[in-house]
Amino acid sequence: MRLKIITGRRLLSVLTLGLAFCTASCTSLVNEKQMEQFFADLGNTSMTVYPTYIKRMAKDDTGKPLGHDASNSGYEYKETERLAAFLRCECLADVTVLDEEVPLGGKWQKSQYGIFKAGSRAFGDYVAAHPIDTEYAMMVEYAIPFDKVWAVHAYVVNARGEIVWILHLNEHFDVFTDINPQIPAEGTDVLLEFLRTGWPDTSAKCATQAAETRPMNTPAGILYDFESELPAGSDSNGIPLGFSTFSDGNSSVILSRTGDHPPRTGETAGNTVLKLDLNVAEWAGVVNTFGNQEINTWTPRDWSAHDGFSFWLYGSNSGTSLYVDLIDNRKNCSTYDDGERFTYSFTDNFSGWKQVTIQFSDMNRRDIGNRAPDDGLGLTHVHGWGFGVLKTGGPTTYYIDDFELHSGKPVR
Repeated sequence: MRLKIITGRRLLSVLTLGLAFCTASCTSLVNEKQMEQFFADLGNTSMTVYPTYIKRMAKDDTGKPLGHDASNSGYEYKETERLAAFLRCECLADVTVLDEEVPLGGKWQKSQYGIFKAGSRAFGDYVAAHPIDTEYAMMVEYAIPFDKVWAVHAYVVNARGEIVWILHLNEHFDVFTDINPQIPAEGTDVLLEFLRTGWPDTSAKCATQAAETRPMNTPAGILYDFESELPAGSDSNGIPLGFSTFSDGNSSVILSRTGDHPPRTGETAGNTVLKLDLNVAEWAGVVNTFGNQEINTWTPRDWSAHDGFSFWLYGSNSGTSLYVDLIDNRKNCSTYDDGERFTYSFTDNFSGWKQVTIQFSDMNRRDIGNRAPDDGLGLTHVHGWGFGVLKTGGPTTYYIDDFELHSGKPVR
């Protein structure tokens, strides 16, 4: 039987389910009131992270298990840093990483629960004997008996060494089998995916931290006239920056600049516009995420002194559903696109060029499941905009020109 991980704040249920596969007494390792306090503290606490331990089992030439393989077991510092970066990015805690190697070796237990129980208690005893300067401490252990990860274990104790949260994931859980971890890095993928949806959402804390550094205000006027090459690049995590396209798996979209387009009244000679060639089964479009000059770092802009924006669009009166997204605040050290989306929808019900004007006050939040902050359209940290198309029913082309910010009193 495989179990779906329960998300949100129902971790008591998850814990009980997760440990039901060892023994009923397993839950006695944790005091529920202390665990509830730990969850309440997340987002406003401190945590020491110790090196991740990889526990391997030796075997003879016939494949028979021999016990704990101390010579091939050890500590993974890269995976430790990944966990620490995640805790910081999600604003779960102020993190200190130590290089002290907590001894979780010992003999290879007969069951996953045996390893789990011994590891959690050994970690608690170590922290109790080696005082920390943070409120909590965390350590992760991966059991690898042969050629793949057998179990993912995580332990959190308080400064007294008392166990306040423990995690045991194995093949009984979708979050484990969906990734099917073979190596320690994939074990970390399992752990982070669980924590991303299983631990409390501290995005409000992230939004506060991000707001502490306010970018320069963007002046009103035309931001993009598409007369020069479209900036494009990516950040250190491979997330596209500048201009890029998006689509479902069955749609196509080609982005280009062109001077060969239907003429627009009042345009200058040789005017160049943005061209989108699409064939959309579900959804597709273009997005412009703001980067630095090198287009390798997210660089937000302050639009709070303005009340809206506009752009020219060439319509064909096709009845196609269109939308514009604004990418607002995101967490201050994210490793994925967690920008908060606000959207405005309209219809291609006109022929020829039309200036589409959108007030920020007419945009509504759109949840795309990326654990974005939910703090309203602040406009002090705008990370980009996008133009989307739904179900064209065949090949179609849209032209866009002169994306412009409009002055006005600040929107609050």
